[in-house]
Amino acid sequence: MKKYVFIILSLLIFLTFSVDLSFGYQNEIKTLSAAVSSGMDKVGSRKRVAVADFTDQKGNITELGKFIADELASELLKSAQGFEVMERAQLKSVVGQEDFALPSPYDQNAVKRLGDSARLGAVVTGTITPFSAAVRVTINVVSTYMPKVVNSKTVDIPRRGKIEELLSGVTKPSGNFDLSGKWYGDDGGIYYIRQIGSRIWWFGENHPNTPSWSNVAYGEIHGTEIRLQWSDVPKGYIMNSGTLVLEILSNGRIAARHKTGGFGGSVWTR
Repeated sequence: MKKYVFIILSLLIFLTFSVDLSFGYQNEIKTLSAAVSSGMDKVGSRKRVAVADFTDQKGNITELGKFIADELASELLKSAQGFEVMERAQLKSVVGQEDFALPSPYDQNAVKRLGDSARLGAVVTGTITPFSAAVRVTINVVSTYMPKVVNSKTVDIPRRGKIEELLSGVTKPSGNFDLSGKWYGDDGGIYYIRQIGSRIWWFGENHPNTPSWSNVAYGEIHGTEIRLQWSDVPKGYIMNSGTLVLEILSNGRIAARHKTGGFGGSVWTR
């Protein structure tokens, strides 16, 4: 009897730990996503939204702000109904800036120009405020027509795991990585990776002539972590997209830590 009790308690502890690792901030991201969806009901005919980089209270773009903005954009790409979501990399290409946030108070002319040039009905802005046990994230859904705030939402994300790491600025030290080359995924795919400084591009496919899937990805290296936005392209017939957080284990091995959009691969070697 004691043996079974021990097993059950062990399983409960394991499940609790697993849930904490997997969903440490996902519920809050879903809450923010729902607020954006609600706000899109209040904009004009351009039913398209983009997520700008989030800032601290002084208007500075931070790694944590970019990370939470990435997570929110990924959740919106999965759950959006009745409106489009502009990829964050595409937004930055349109504005010509790698880091982009709307200054507060909002410049009406600048917001309108952004809406016209990127065909956006709204832009999501956000601020990050750290407290002892949590990080407060406040977002505004800003209509590009007026411009005006059509919806707002505030959530508190516990300070643990990745959130605490990014907030404190403590990351794993960078190695002397050169990831450019041909890689093989455990999903049967071949991936062609190009690294320039901290930036990563790749093209992957599971067959050179008749692939069922083929995808492209772009992102950056932070320490030993790679954060990517990926999308299937129509050389294959599967059409998904999402985000990847990968861990560089060595110059010849990469492993996935977090995946969205139904991405299949988990380990890459060469």
